[in-house]
Amino acid sequence: NYYDDKRDDKLKSEISSLNITLFCLHGNKENRPQNVGTYGIRSFCGGKVYYEPKYPNIYFAIDGEIYTFEGKKYMVVGGAHSVDKLRCLEEKKPFWFDEMPNSETKARVESRLAEENNRIYGMLTHTCPIEYLPTEMFMSTRQNAVVKRKPRKAKSKKLFKPDIDRSTEIWLSELETKLDYNIWFCGHYHIDKQLDKIHMLCNDIRPLHLGLSGDEK
Repeated sequence: NYYDDKRDDKLKSEISSLNITLFCLHGNKENRPQNVGTYGIRSFCGGKVYYEPKYPNIYFAIDGEIYTFEGKKYMVVGGAHSVDKLRCLEEKKPFWFDEMPNSETKARVESRLAEENNRIYGMLTHTCPIEYLPTEMFMSTRQNAVVKRKPRKAKSKKLFKPDIDRSTEIWLSELETKLDYNIWFCGHYHIDKQLDKIHMLCNDIRPLHLGLSGDEK
């Protein structure tokens, strides 16, 4: 739901023709299913999901729901802050003001985890706890590298000024410190990288129940 118009329907129509079920987490660059107006709610793997009758094999996870896959429980938390927020607003590109989890969502997540005694097999989130930020992927970091290599060329362009809000990452870090978990999958930073139990995915396709020793494929 990036454009919130017929272009989204075209993409979803193409995807729904695949003979698979897509279980999607919302990120920070699309409208939320509950705001679109065409989504209903149904049960899926022990939790609730948003779905559209036109595209019955495309599910959107609901923040704070716990889903059970092959006997293992996973908590879902989507959303993150867009560092290019100001550029999107200036250039009238799609931007959604509810892209980050709000206080109600955070309270629901914390309550559900407390019901599990803060023990969960896996976390599925869009962004990551703040300690694990892949700073080498930040737009400002890459831009500064260009400035150092080609200062004259860089001066001719309007430098990107990131809009920083790490409140979601800070909150996820607070969760992580009190959780007993086995694995944590996230995305957002367009990198394939593993740090301890945190697995950042972009191009890699990985099984959910990945052995921490790396022996399972």
